[in-house]
Amino acid sequence: RAAQVLWCGVGPGRDRLDDLARRAVDVFGLTVTHRFVGHLTMARCSPAGDRSSVVDRVWRSPQWTVDELLLVESVDEREGVRYRVRDRRPLR
Repeated sequence: RAAQVLWCGVGPGRDRLDDLARRAVDVFGLTVTHRFVGHLTMARCSPAGDRSSVVDRVWRSPQWTVDELLLVESVDEREGVRYRVRDRRPLR
């Protein structure tokens, strides 16, 4: 089942993010089942939902500042995707 996700990709610096992901795999002893694509998940959508309203709400949301970086593992399960925070670090 395809994920229904609104996300922003990473442009310049993507190689550094890919390297960080590879190191995290080693440090946490994770098993990689698919290719990592560095991104920022903006919203998850219901498969039957109206994606245009989600996009509209995301773009009209108030400005916010990122103050923490989370390493999140997504696990495919029969009921859907489950997310598990593997580590978190404050941004200084």
